Amino acid sequence: KIAELDKMEEEERQKKQKQSYRVVLHRINGNKIPVIKIIRKFKKISLVDAKSLVEMAPVEVLCTEYQKKAEDMCQELTEVGAFAVVEFD
Repeated sequence: KIAELDKMEEEERQKKQKQSYRVVLHRINGNKIPVIKIIRKFKKISLVDAKSLVEMAPVEVLCTEYQKKAEDMCQELTEVGAFAVVEFD
């Protein structure tokens, strides 16, 4: 019985480790320049690539295993007038 509990705990730990968080940009209300700056800050991509992402909304702009990073990006996007959500698997 202890072996079963250990196995269940290990499976649960692996699920938590493999969880990914995605930031999905649904739309931009107003100026897209601040949104592009935020995407560049979090993804470390070129201006052209960030602009392309913004123009493709709705689009996934970040996929990470760190919940805090996803939430921070989503909050910053929301503060500049974009509609973004954090989804997780």
